[in-house]
Amino acid sequence: MYNRPHSWLSLTLLAGLSLAACKKEAPREEPKAPWLASDKATPAAARASTKAHFRLVPGSSLTFRLPAKEAAPSGVVRNVNGEIECTLEDLGQTRGTLCFDLASLALLSDTGNDDAERTSSAFSWLGLGATAPRDDQKNFRDATFELTSLVALSSSSFERAAVVSTGSNSERVRRVTATATGRFTLRRFAVEHRIPVQLDFHSALPEKSPLVPTRVVVHFPKEIRIPLAEHDVKPRDEAGRTLPNERALVGRVVGSAALVGGDLEWKLDRTETAPPPQKIAP
Repeated sequence: MYNRPHSWLSLTLLAGLSLAACKKEAPREEPKAPWLASDKATPAAARASTKAHFRLVPGSSLTFRLPAKEAAPSGVVRNVNGEIECTLEDLGQTRGTLCFDLASLALLSDTGNDDAERTSSAFSWLGLGATAPRDDQKNFRDATFELTSLVALSSSSFERAAVVSTGSNSERVRRVTATATGRFTLRRFAVEHRIPVQLDFHSALPEKSPLVPTRVVVHFPKEIRIPLAEHDVKPRDEAGRTLPNERALVGRVVGSAALVGGDLEWKLDRTETAPPPQKIAP
């Protein structure tokens, strides 16, 4: 008789515990395949990426100076070509190549015209003299810069880059500053360089999705310094023989380094869209 309240109490507690246990949610199963995962769980990096290929516009050129104590020769390379590949969502992956046809090089007179005598001397110093071995004329004709990366970017994404005013109603310009890293090869001597650059990405208005620039203009805020000795550029005769007696010219009438500058314009050639990477379940 006295045990009944305890029995009812025990039954009540058991019923309450059972009810509470029924209300607990079963553990949520993790998706067993990447395609079952929620879209909200997809990280921002796992998106489709666009690779834009640009070609240097025909007739591109760069200027250079060779300032010395008693003179400051200057010149131009009139045939520069190249291609760059930009991943627009990750500009740090930009790769490319510039090729300088040294046969198009010209030294200028004090009045700014082509100077045949100075140009002939420049060819000889490069090993491209009129009577230099044919192999040298072939192997030394091109200088190249291989772009391996862009670092210290003001924006890693083209679309999120700062918009600058151009005064044009047909284009919008986004500007990115960075440091280009790569190798400059001249006379088969390759030297690593880090070059400050400013890239202006031009896109046509009205902008459409996906957003892709139609051209890129690369500006060098500082002249690129290329020491002649690093590439074995020195006084030579037309046959490519070294002229020891004229070494004193370097630094006195011809600078010991070439200072290269100018702007380069690249036109869009084609684009590729890569799907986002799939996350593989463990």
